[in-house]
Amino acid sequence: MTATDRLPPRTARRGRDLLTTREVADLLRVRPETVALWAQAGKVPSVPTADGGVGHPRDQVLDLVERGGVLAEALAALEAVRELALSIGARAEAADIGRLIDTLRP
Repeated sequence: MTATDRLPPRTARRGRDLLTTREVADLLRVRPETVALWAQAGKVPSVPTADGGVGHPRDQVLDLVERGGVLAEALAALEAVRELALSIGARAEAADIGRLIDTLRP
């Protein structure tokens, strides 16, 4: 299954140049709030729209999804840091990292 296959049928049919934050969240299997934060940090491509909102260039987002690994790599790195925190007895920090992982995981 390709990223394009995961787009809602009407979006795939129209072939729009911009995706909504919700559509990007669905593709990346994260919450829309996460997409908004990633867009602010420059991790997800975004452009301002005429109505004052934010759109995400379809081709760039699909490339990001096809490359995969963005979320998987982040989760794997966070899991490693959480394990390290546990190994040195930093339980409160490990719990904080665990909550972040739960927030990011679809």
